[in-house]
Amino acid sequence: MSNSLPDFPLQDERLARLALHLVAGVGPKVGKALIVALGSARAVWEATREELLEIEGVGPSLVQRLAKAKTSADLAREWALLQKHDATFHTIIDPDYPEPLAAFEDAPMVLYEKGGRIGADWDAVAIVGSRGATPYGMRMTKRIAQGLAEAGFTVVSGLARGIDACAHQAALDAGGRTIGVLGNGLSRVYPPEHVKLAEAVCDQGALLAEADMGCAPQAGLFPARNRIISGISRAVVVIEAALKSGTLHTATHAAEQGIPVLAVPGPADSPLCEGTHNLIRHGAHLCTSAADVVALLGEPGRASIPKSKGVPQSPTDPLEILVWKALESGPLLADELVRITGLSVGQLAMVNLGLEMRGVIRRLPGNRYTIPD
Repeated sequence: MSNSLPDFPLQDERLARLALHLVAGVGPKVGKALIVALGSARAVWEATREELLEIEGVGPSLVQRLAKAKTSADLAREWALLQKHDATFHTIIDPDYPEPLAAFEDAPMVLYEKGGRIGADWDAVAIVGSRGATPYGMRMTKRIAQGLAEAGFTVVSGLARGIDACAHQAALDAGGRTIGVLGNGLSRVYPPEHVKLAEAVCDQGALLAEADMGCAPQAGLFPARNRIISGISRAVVVIEAALKSGTLHTATHAAEQGIPVLAVPGPADSPLCEGTHNLIRHGAHLCTSAADVVALLGEPGRASIPKSKGVPQSPTDPLEILVWKALESGPLLADELVRITGLSVGQLAMVNLGLEMRGVIRRLPGNRYTIPD
């Protein structure tokens, strides 16, 4: 990446996309709509107010922000931060943008990177779990992450406390590669005690983020971060997740993306394992070692790209049958499913996750569910 910003950066398609990403209110879907409607990011910056207002989802306030951004110093500041922190960025038109992510409807407009991914990182497995992990959870994480690294898989996680940090460190200790996906900008590390771990990850892999370089950690960014964790991985292993754990977001994204989910069983009376046990109950693969992952995916470098799912199995669990029958009449909102089935929001989420993982139902935009044709 050049050290100097061009005199007319908005005439460069990559920089035009980066500038668009920095505008408040332009997320992946709005950004995609703007670019599709006008043909390029450069065209977005050249469009008139009237042309912009004709695009679905674009209102006067966004048009005003776009006009203001043309003369702001945001892009120059972002460029300076990229240089200062030895980071780079990828847009969806770049050859080094992760191919699996590019296919998603809400693919990140921009993906920031520090360190360096390599071709072998396609063979990646995510390991996610509780921040308040127990000694058992840490022990299982170390065992599985070390085994995966030794087998040649890249270990992906979120650099958080607990299971995430243990997974990264175990991969590093085994001499393997690891990728951390952050819920904040690459100019800072969160939690702060993981600064040295982040540096080590960059040495043997990479740090990735969707948030702009200076973005502070925000609770709302972590669910979006989770779709990247699963999206760059060939499988997701869940270790210690409570019923309402944020970790289950990653499993949900994986199910939507058609990526296998594995769950590590734990003590039957542990609240931290209720979520993982429910995943297994609803179709996740049981995992007790790295060998279970290798058996599912094949060895790195010699495994073929996972094929599409076969014919979905009909539901047999009574709660799954309730949801299935409710959807036979057509797509329904999650709230409508709660009302019709009598399930709690938490129960419905777990049942739907199991059905999605097996391809029995499909989630549509707007939190609606349907039975695939």
